[in-house]
Amino acid sequence: MINLERYGDAAALVGRLFFSSMFLAFSYGKLTAFGGTSGYMGALGLPAPALFTLLAIIIEIGGGLLMLVGYQTRLVALGLALYVLASATARHKKAQTWDCWSKESGVTCGTTRHAPVAGSNARKARSETNCG
Repeated sequence: MINLERYGDAAALVGRLFFSSMFLAFSYGKLTAFGGTSGYMGALGLPAPALFTLLAIIIEIGGGLLMLVGYQTRLVALGLALYVLASATARHKKAQTWDCWSKESGVTCGTTRHAPVAGSNARKARSETNCG
């Protein structure tokens, strides 16, 4: 029988690398297209869209780097999950849709934005919400 306990640290490292790279990539996109992201947040009806864009960048870079180095991973993961839920709620509230296909972006639920919250069960979460 294979002793899986000896691979636990390596598996956690790989998981942190993938998890943090997602947030660092999203923050890079927001940094390089700050005006467009601010405009999008303004279209969502958020007050002070530039401030919310800056806040999102700080949360994504900070959380991504903290996850990458492994500092307080459970607490940081919880904070990032709450951030993703809040941003998904703000986006879907504006679109007034929780159905599987967003008419504005064509993104299916449970695949991209919701992946950090759904974790490794993203496909299961997608199928449980009756998404195609």
